[in-house]
Amino acid sequence: MSEWRMVGMTSAIFLLTVSVLVIRYGHIRYLYEDNPDGDIAAPPRGSHN
Repeated sequence: MSEWRMVGMTSAIFLLTVSVLVIRYGHIRYLYEDNPDGDIAAPPRGSHN
């Protein structure tokens, strides 16, 4: 594997890692408007979605 290909692969892995961390941080820091408590609501009984 050439040096530039290794740099490219390392950069791609690093960008994916940073993207995942940013998304995870966003989900923790900025909760959804319809669920301010952060609890996962169970679907209503009889619902077959």
